Amino acid sequence: MKLAQVSFPILCMLASLFVLAYPVHGQTKPAFDEKSPEAVTARALNALKENRIADFAGEMHPEALKQLKSTLLAVADIAEKQGRIDEVLSVFKNAGSAADLRKLDDVAFFTAFLEGVMQKQPRLRDAFGGMTMDVIGHVPEGPDIIHVVYRGTVTQGEAKVSKISVMTLKANGDDWGMHLTGDIEGIATRMKRQFGVQD
Repeated sequence: MKLAQVSFPILCMLASLFVLAYPVHGQTKPAFDEKSPEAVTARALNALKENRIADFAGEMHPEALKQLKSTLLAVADIAEKQGRIDEVLSVFKNAGSAADLRKLDDVAFFTAFLEGVMQKQPRLRDAFGGMTMDVIGHVPEGPDIIHVVYRGTVTQGEAKVSKISVMTLKANGDDWGMHLTGDIEGIATRMKRQFGVQD
């Protein structure tokens, strides 16, 4: 599956899939309890800026990891029957077969997926280094869900492009984990449609 070249505004949207709700001006330095939502997002953002994708994946909520893996393995199963498995494998880093994907645990699966996306879209990877993020506030939804509103700004030459986004975190025992955004869920849905996967 080929990932098309993206325009700069779309690049900003893609970056918002992964950049988190925490102010970033250079290197982020967590100043919160290590189990707080703020500290989780700070660790994840630092990992992403340093291209430590496995560490970033480790901050995802387990339910989110399972959701993505289940969806994309269903796509791989159908693609394999259609003789189109190479299209799916091309999205993942170092995946030689559908069997390779099935052997991966949830964190490794997400890591292979995101590393594959970054490898095919180096502009997306490079954008994180020059991005600034400013937290506007957060809204709790019950005792175990927090929605954080933040502004991400990317500078290209003399132009600045900003986007307001929301990142959702869910309680995971005494910790917090990131959920997939609607955008990345949309990517998975489009892949399902492309290969005719039924819900």
